[in-house]
Amino acid sequence: MGKYEPLGEFLRSRATIEVPMRFDEVEAVIGTPLPPAAGRHPAWWSNNPSDVTP
Repeated sequence: MGKYEPLGEFLRSRATIEVPMRFDEVEAVIGTPLPPAAGRHPAWWSNNPSDVTP
């Protein structure tokens, strides 16, 4: 299982398309802190492989 698979399972279990979450809530679901780039770079959250984060 990948590091973020618990988040995928959590989101798929919701009945809505959008699931607003705070960073601490995401970390609770995945069981580990997010990398610092997640809070600084919106591209980190992108599914676009051409988006690059430092």
